[in-house]
Amino acid sequence: MSDVGGVGGSQPEYSPEEIRGYKKDYEKGFDLFQRAFHAYNQPKVEEHKKEQLKKVMHEALNIMNETASIALKKDKLADEERLSNDYAAFVQNPTEENQKKVQSDLESLK
Repeated sequence: MSDVGGVGGSQPEYSPEEIRGYKKDYEKGFDLFQRAFHAYNQPKVEEHKKEQLKKVMHEALNIMNETASIALKKDKLADEERLSNDYAAFVQNPTEENQKKVQSDLESLK
């Protein structure tokens, strides 16, 4: 049998340029999520616009999740995971309390 590379191995090495690229992608996703979340929570937003904003937030959060393990320091990874969980709770139940949790998570990730 041949050896299966990568199983149980260490994290891949990334060049400084790659890490900068991941950080830039993460920051773009973060900014997009933050702006869409703010717009979503404005008074009197039409339902079709809310649906579009929800899609934007979902896509931005996916980008953030995909790049977080490389772009963020370990202490920020827990904050990123908390944002994902709190956003999921907000989508299921968009209460003011859940909105404040997401806003707090965004502040901690700045």
